[in-house]
Amino acid sequence: MRILLPALTAVLTIGLQTCTPVFAQSEAGRGVATSEGKTAERVAKKKEAKAEKKKAKPAERAPNKATEPVETEKTPTAEEDKIGDTETPKAVFEKKLNEPSIEENEPVSQISPSVGRTLGAARSNRQNTKWTVTANYSLFEMWTLTKYGFTASYNENESTSYELSYTRGSLGFGYYGINLGSIDEQRLSASWRSFGGRNSFSFVTGIYYNELDLHLGSAALDSVMGPQRSRVDLLKVNTAGVSWGIGNRWQTKNGFTWGGDWISISVPVWIVQQKHPFVDATTNEHYRDEAKDALRFFRRIPEVAALKVQLGFSF
Repeated sequence: MRILLPALTAVLTIGLQTCTPVFAQSEAGRGVATSEGKTAERVAKKKEAKAEKKKAKPAERAPNKATEPVETEKTPTAEEDKIGDTETPKAVFEKKLNEPSIEENEPVSQISPSVGRTLGAARSNRQNTKWTVTANYSLFEMWTLTKYGFTASYNENESTSYELSYTRGSLGFGYYGINLGSIDEQRLSASWRSFGGRNSFSFVTGIYYNELDLHLGSAALDSVMGPQRSRVDLLKVNTAGVSWGIGNRWQTKNGFTWGGDWISISVPVWIVQQKHPFVDATTNEHYRDEAKDALRFFRRIPEVAALKVQLGFSF
């Protein structure tokens, strides 16, 4: 027995040493196999999840015909047609009032450029025409309050025009220091209108000849005795001078012309003629002095005019 125990111990030791690597190898192989199986299982689950998501996306985009109602065009029923035919005039008026008009739908940006192009083309349109004829109406005149007349212009080029104009006006009553029955004024002027490099704005320089008739009132004529009374019904002053002004003139491609001289001043330089028989014929010293003052006033004071509107045609 003493001999057998050591021998059995040696045999068991050798057997354990030989079996341990094999067991370890089998355990390691078993671990690799399990990890590889888990990896394959994860990959398969991911593929299944992706496939489910792809199937789910079209389903979300398309409406569920079973649960969601599908919108369809609504056709008017017979009752609705009947209601539409029996609308009151007030309802029809309110409906038309709420509907947008064509002018509201039309953008303003399409209108303003065309107006701007028309106004901005005055210079180029002016160089294509040689003559311009306009009717004039002045809204403010110093002696007669208003004047009217006409102007004929020769357009030398797009920068320069030469004008000849005639205007007249009258005032039914006035008291410029003396009892006046009425005032009549006529003017003939020759002007040079310079546009320079501008489109419509111009400077106007000219000379003029002016006739001013002052008809005396009855109170002043009562101071004249005898047959001379019929010959002193007026005081007349004819002057010549120079004038300056500023204005605008526009012209379309078709020749339609409009504009205005916004302000002008006329300065008398030369007294061509003055008749004042009333000063010598009256017996009233007070009226004689007032008549002399009125003559000095009308022949020396510069005349201011404003807002002379012009409308005509160029060809």
